[in-house]
Amino acid sequence: MSPTTLPALALLAALAGAPTPAAPAPAAQPTEPSVCTGTLSGAVTATFACTVTARIEGNVATVTIAVEGPVAGVRALQPGTVSLAVPVPSGTYAGEALKSAASSVETASGVAYAAGAGRGEVTLTVDQAERYKQAPNHLVMSGSLKARLVPAKPGQGEVVVEVHF
Repeated sequence: MSPTTLPALALLAALAGAPTPAAPAPAAQPTEPSVCTGTLSGAVTATFACTVTARIEGNVATVTIAVEGPVAGVRALQPGTVSLAVPVPSGTYAGEALKSAASSVETASGVAYAAGAGRGEVTLTVDQAERYKQAPNHLVMSGSLKARLVPAKPGQGEVVVEVHF
């Protein structure tokens, strides 16, 4: 049903005393965050719901993973932000293959763990990445992110962040 037929149908339905037809629900757009799931293991254990967005600026794609809602035992969590060159073929990206990468968590007791800027490790696995034709500065992606976070102070173990999208 086209959007232009809805007003005509509503008018006919109103004249006939019938209920007005509802507009079809809009499909999820790649310009909106996609749903993902994540886990923390090691010195901190938890599961969390998240969203992932992939935007292109110039010749760089930035993938941002954001937490949805509070995470038990965690004061702050930034599962991952990764930048890499466009185009983004399927594959695994880590270290020098990433323009930048970061992941961090702070426990409820204030212990901070991080990866990025030469600390820990962040690995992005891309199963599929395609430009969205109606919004070419966005990517439709599937894959995963794994990060090994190290503590700000030695001797407090490590945390592993895993996200699937």
